[in-house]
Amino acid sequence: MAKSKISRKNGKGAIVAIALGAVALSGVAFSAWILSGQTPATVNNISVSVGSVKDHRLKISGADVTGGGLVFDCDASDTSGPIIYDSSDNRGGEKMSFTVTFYIEGALENGKFAGYFNGFSVKLGYMSASSLNSADAGMSQAISASWIVPPVAIDNTTSVDITSIPAISDSSISDTAITVGDGATLSAVYSAVTGDDEGYDSTSDVKVTLTVAFSWGSAFSGMNPGQFANGSMSDSELDSIMSALSSLHGASGAGLSITLTPLVM
Repeated sequence: MAKSKISRKNGKGAIVAIALGAVALSGVAFSAWILSGQTPATVNNISVSVGSVKDHRLKISGADVTGGGLVFDCDASDTSGPIIYDSSDNRGGEKMSFTVTFYIEGALENGKFAGYFNGFSVKLGYMSASSLNSADAGMSQAISASWIVPPVAIDNTTSVDITSIPAISDSSISDTAITVGDGATLSAVYSAVTGDDEGYDSTSDVKVTLTVAFSWGSAFSGMNPGQFANGSMSDSELDSIMSALSSLHGASGAGLSITLTPLVM
């Protein structure tokens, strides 16, 4: 602001000049405040609601493999034809599946499947941490050559989701199955928790029996090699089958791991 010109040496004149300047500035500011600050109407009765807090965490526990491992062998009942079962190995013949039992904690609400529960995923991998050992490599070769087919790629990455959820009513048992590849399957049986399942709650937890089934691959037309081979085959064809089986033997001792993960909608 420009300095006020004082024409008299009277102290009162100087005070008036300064006061007028202050009033002018205050008037501008006060006018702007009035334009932007009208008193609003008042509205009452605005309700406030807060979303409920629910715990939808799921946990898989108590996983256990039953029934032993896999046996890629001639069928024990196959005692005729060009390739027959050799009982001297004491392995009992072909065994293409294994079973895992486990519990999903929090999957139920008051004994029925919770709306947020969406099944579980299955991954397979090799137990060796970094690189494949010779047996794992033999298993990998057998899959690549289509001698055998797993229901899930054995790479610790690929997963299959089992999301078809049956109804549980009065402790009944229902099952669901997903077929992958050339006949290999994953089948899950859900059952209600009973008194034998110590430590689990029948109102919130569910028991699952998962069967992981491999199949013979397209190299053998999806059949056990002993059944695939027949008397009309030439020696060279039979030699080719036996060569494949000799290579498959290299998978003996392979170690597999299974990862189970609950799914939430």
